[in-house]
Amino acid sequence: MNEVKVLVATHKTVKIPNFGDCYELIQVGAAQHENLGYLCDNSGDNISTMNPTYCELSALYWGWKNLNTDIKGLCHYRRFLAKRYFSVNNKTNVFSEEELINIFNSFDIILPEKKYRNLNNAWYASLEQLEKDRSYIAIKKAILKLCPEYLSSVNNVFMSKKMSFCNVMIAKSNIYNSYCEWLFAIEKEIENVLDKSMGGVKPREMGFISEWLLNVWIDRNSDKFNIKYTPLARIDRPVNIKIVLLVLLERTKLLYLAEKIKFEHIYRSAK
Repeated sequence: MNEVKVLVATHKTVKIPNFGDCYELIQVGAAQHENLGYLCDNSGDNISTMNPTYCELSALYWGWKNLNTDIKGLCHYRRFLAKRYFSVNNKTNVFSEEELINIFNSFDIILPEKKYRNLNNAWYASLEQLEKDRSYIAIKKAILKLCPEYLSSVNNVFMSKKMSFCNVMIAKSNIYNSYCEWLFAIEKEIENVLDKSMGGVKPREMGFISEWLLNVWIDRNSDKFNIKYTPLARIDRPVNIKIVLLVLLERTKLLYLAEKIKFEHIYRSAK
């Protein structure tokens, strides 16, 4: 196993460090915008025209249908799976192709470390509150119709304090493809639910909903493969004294403690 391709979704011209040939920029929504000169999501089997509601999923879909590598994945032009959240050297922090290959000698999938949720991403302290949430309602209806065995995982994810965000993942191809086959069938049914009884699909909504679905799929299937969780690093932050301080806080674990304290305050306020 040695072929790796990680698609880097972008909607604009960007300048990012050269992390190696295994990373390739892909223009999302290319069917409706001027070609930026990158790999485009409107070639081959694609859903490029659906990008306004599916967001980076148009790149995820393109990788499913058009990439034939041993390992494949998706990240964003400013968010990469890495060794730490904060670093003064992005080049050494983001995983190289050699490092990814070594990881996949022991693991089947890499996901962003689960982060504490907040009220901005539909965190609820009770199932009664959750039953009124638009995303939960649509997902639950689709799951009950297509794969009811996933319902307990839906509840687990929506009631959990942490989750992986941003639809970022790198996986062995068979796992990537299996996830996509499940995901896009569910997303299609969710679109039907939203169109028929919930006023239609909103901009970016399917991309947002899929963040829940990745966590649901993992909750249901985690016993089938080895998962490695790593930080999801922002590479667009300038190196300054604030970044240096955040690097030190992360190294001493104080950053994690601060996040936990902040969440517990939100939790107590919401109950």
